[in-house]
Amino acid sequence: VGQNKKAEILCKQALEELPQERFTVRILMISTLSSLCLMNNDADGARIWNRLAQDMTRQFKVPAMEAQALFEYARIELNRGHIQRSAQVIQQGLELSANNNEASGLARGRLVIYKCFLLWLSGEPRPQLVELLQQGISSSIHSHDIAVCYGYALFAMVKAEMGKFDRALDILDQAERLMQ
Repeated sequence: VGQNKKAEILCKQALEELPQERFTVRILMISTLSSLCLMNNDADGARIWNRLAQDMTRQFKVPAMEAQALFEYARIELNRGHIQRSAQVIQQGLELSANNNEASGLARGRLVIYKCFLLWLSGEPRPQLVELLQQGISSSIHSHDIAVCYGYALFAMVKAEMGKFDRALDILDQAERLMQ
């Protein structure tokens, strides 16, 4: 509800009070703290929290959450203006999710869509981008992830950029129906 300071306080309190065996919730709290920092234009703070999340996912051997932490790290790097580093981190996350069946799903869909976004920024040839984007959208739909909206929005922009305005509007219609 927009109470970022209260969210920060509650996340820190949960981190302090939750036992070690509740590491999944603790990782989610760290992820939220990282996102709050990024939202407040504190990329360095976001990196610190994200590093803690990555360390914890590796300590407890949770590849799905590690892939998600890598996705968040890529967002931080892009926010800092490091497009190439962001792309490298996305690739690392995709390799992790390819090597671990349990790491696929939600994180994989997000990683693929973000990779497409970075490719779009770099001017990647559109046919290759469209195919990859369709894979990311499919993964996000399969895992019921709201990030699919980003995929559809990017897909519509790609089609509009190609001069296929009717197709772009159809894609946005598809996304709207899915969200309903």
